[in-house]
Amino acid sequence: LLLLLHLSPTGATFRENDSRLLAFVGNWQDCPTTAQLEHYTHIVVAFAVTYTWAPSKNICSTSCDIVSPVPVCGNGANQALVDKWRGDGKKVLLSFGGVGMGGSWAGDVNDCWDHCLDKTPHVVNQLVNIVKEQNFDGIDIDYEYFYSTADQKNFLRQLTTGLKASLPDGQNIVIHTPMDSDVTKGTAYYRILKQESASIDFIMPQYYNGNIRPALDGFTGTGAGSVAASTHYNNLVTDMFDNEPHKVVFGFCISHCSGTGSNANAVQAAAVMTDVTNAYPCNGGAFFWVAKDDVNGVWSDQVGAVVKRNTGCSDGTTMAPVVVGPPITSSPTKAPVISPPTAPSVNWHNSATSTSLGYVCTFNAIPVLGTYLLLFVLDG
Repeated sequence: LLLLLHLSPTGATFRENDSRLLAFVGNWQDCPTTAQLEHYTHIVVAFAVTYTWAPSKNICSTSCDIVSPVPVCGNGANQALVDKWRGDGKKVLLSFGGVGMGGSWAGDVNDCWDHCLDKTPHVVNQLVNIVKEQNFDGIDIDYEYFYSTADQKNFLRQLTTGLKASLPDGQNIVIHTPMDSDVTKGTAYYRILKQESASIDFIMPQYYNGNIRPALDGFTGTGAGSVAASTHYNNLVTDMFDNEPHKVVFGFCISHCSGTGSNANAVQAAAVMTDVTNAYPCNGGAFFWVAKDDVNGVWSDQVGAVVKRNTGCSDGTTMAPVVVGPPITSSPTKAPVISPPTAPSVNWHNSATSTSLGYVCTFNAIPVLGTYLLLFVLDG
């Protein structure tokens, strides 16, 4: 029996280009626990802003100056924590924007975006410097404001392309996290992102702040929502991007979206992601708002179990073992147990033989594109 098993030299179970599980971390909230972090591939620190909070209306910087250093969590700029997360194999992004910068819905009074529309180079330069100084992996643009005027459209376009061109190599991830209704096919925001898709690593539609209710309607249904998530998602996959489902990350809200009836518990979210994966096996994964609500990592554990099934699909590798050879017609009284180390040492590429439990087990570890393929041959 020949068994091929793919391992990462870091022991990570997720890869960067697909099957992601991203957690937003409110930087005014408690830092995530070890149990929570276990299942996250990416951490999105929210938010970098240009205002000072005030109860009635935020006090905007008229020169669009971003508050820096940006707090990471617990209202502190914990550089050691960012470095640890990255050292553990997580991608750590900084989200610029959020509700406090201004929203497009009735009743919102904040308008800090207005002071930035004609200062795109200044915004880009600040974000690039923050990424360098605080060691982030890139920028998320969380724009929930208006996009009807020429100034607003140009700002979105130039911010996206400017960041992609200016961020340093290895720290130049650029993504958007728009409300689902804002990137319905045909809107100005949708057209901008489609035109500038080469500058966007992936998009993360919020399927909880608009007209889509997958937690209640499932992936393909309507009722609570007026549009099926599957229709919206497919437009992003096939029209905004070039048939690239790994560039679309499905967004959930755990417990702060009751106002729109969009809270998704772990069972609901896992069911949706199962349907997404059945329709698009190599998808971009899921994100959620917010880490604080992922109590003891229970939500991310259940949803992550679905998301990671096809990890590595976009680069032709997966974590699932592949059995090659004739089927086993009978089983020994006690099957051999093979327990490779979590992380291979530098000498793993040398072959070795084990006779544990009376079976001959020969393996070779072959380095392929920075990872290892283990080939086990059992002879009993």
